[in-house]
Amino acid sequence: MIHRTNPGSIAIVQSQLVPVNIDDGEIVKAPRMQPQFKRIFICYEGVKNGFLAGCRPFFGLDGCHLKGPYKGIFLVVVGVDANLHFYPLAYAIVEAKNTDSWSWFLELLRGEIRDTASGQPWCIMSDRQKGLIEAVAAIPEAEHRYCCFHIENNMIKKFGTSTKGFVLGSS
Repeated sequence: MIHRTNPGSIAIVQSQLVPVNIDDGEIVKAPRMQPQFKRIFICYEGVKNGFLAGCRPFFGLDGCHLKGPYKGIFLVVVGVDANLHFYPLAYAIVEAKNTDSWSWFLELLRGEIRDTASGQPWCIMSDRQKGLIEAVAAIPEAEHRYCCFHIENNMIKKFGTSTKGFVLGSS
């Protein structure tokens, strides 16, 4: 439906074969295999073109756990437009936050956005999630930066103090 209603868009569904147990009294020599959903990646053509035409060569990556009957991780890449508003570019649902999932997501994203028109490297911001540092390091033309909010929260957890109210250069 995405391809039909949004020509040029990409929607990739990945599945894996899993054994299905048949318990109807038969003796089963080999389990029957059935496809099971593993991942999906979606990037709309109009959104991609708008991002490439009017956004900075900067985007943030994040993921969150899905609650409810269908578990998984929701991954998203978000840019910043000329009005300093968030610009969601692509998203995916994957099985786990790990290097394999992040690498798959970033490989498909790179296939869509390629290099910047200005020749500048992509600047990617993240909160240093599991597997993400390794996946971003595999992109040679990208600069990886970390979110200050998450760095501050990690400092508070580790050292039990806050930097709120601290001004650089003040005595």
